[in-house]
Parts: sequence; C-alpha cells; structure tokens
Amino acid sequence: VGLSDGADFGGPGFVRLNFACPRAILVEACDRIEGAVSAHHNHS
Repeated sequence: VGLSDGADFGGPGFVRLNFACPRAILVEACDRIEGAVSAHHNHS
C-alpha cells in the first residue's frame, strides 16, 4: 500500500492510496492504517 500526494492526480489537499496485492494483504494494511489513525486521534 502506497500513499501519493493527491496534487499529482488533480486533487491538491488530498492523498491517494495505491495498492496492488492479494486481498488478505490489503485487509491487513487497512487494519493497520485504522489502528494508527485511532491511536493518533486518541493522543490528540
């Protein structure tokens, strides 16, 4: 899973997620992203 600047794709101020992998890996990556965002939100 990669993260790109949205401005490169016509969306300044946004980000773009890029992925090319088996579904199981994508699910794991999304779970990890969710955990990181939740942890960050809880510490803010």
